Amino acid sequence: MDEWGELLAGKYDVEKKWLARTPGLERAVVRGVPAEIRGRVWMRLLPTAWLQERYGRYGREMWEAVDADSKECIEKDVPRTFPELPGFGLTNAPALRRILSALAALYPEVGYRSGRNFVVGTILRAIEEEEDAFWISLAVFSPDLPGWESLSTFGTHEGMVRAYRQFADQLKALHPALSDHLCLLGFQPELHCATGTVTLLTHTLPPTETVLRYMDLFVYFGLPMVVRLQIAALALDESRFLACQNFEDALDVFGEHRQLNSNSDAVIHLALSQPRSLAPRCAIL
Repeated sequence: MDEWGELLAGKYDVEKKWLARTPGLERAVVRGVPAEIRGRVWMRLLPTAWLQERYGRYGREMWEAVDADSKECIEKDVPRTFPELPGFGLTNAPALRRILSALAALYPEVGYRSGRNFVVGTILRAIEEEEDAFWISLAVFSPDLPGWESLSTFGTHEGMVRAYRQFADQLKALHPALSDHLCLLGFQPELHCATGTVTLLTHTLPPTETVLRYMDLFVYFGLPMVVRLQIAALALDESRFLACQNFEDALDVFGEHRQLNSNSDAVIHLALSQPRSLAPRCAIL
């Protein structure tokens, strides 16, 4: 923990308003952020200070300004968020409702998009303080942070199309034999990975410690690393996919696909060992 204390007290990027990226910080994030300080680390790794300066205090005036359509959708989605997790609804549902409402109210031109409840729900599972969870969620979804595009198009047709294209292009570049064989079978893995670059952050993966470890990498590297993690998980089963003779065989293998949850060390190692040019937070979706 002394190491993290030194890292959190490290150089601050005044322009971007986040903790400056260093080799030592990257190594620590890759090893995994301790659960007891995950909220502090995410707050420092994301430009939450910039958002706080812009929007001021998180409070009732934010979430009560939500439009009627967004409010109706949020009320439907909150009970659907991780119902399999004991106590989630009782403990986290009120905060989840407030955060989703505040996000929709701050950007009425975007409003609420179904599926954001799972992303924010994952953040709430990791962060004890509701206000910190809000600022982290806002950094994840804000459409106007300087220097990169965020998850602001998550849930839109545009966002889905761009995510599919990004996943397919990188799979072709990193694992051409796997990509070509699946294409020959008529199997498009990007379509089966739900929303391409954001599968790690949605209901397809409940917020286990493994998923939170992937979230650590997402917060540090941005969405390009999430794509790499998904592709690495797929590539770990490459020999099985290459043995498939038809679409149905590939679908069966994909249905049994569990590496993303069960073998996080191998997934992360492969994702980091692949050729990459990942500028933190320079993603598209």
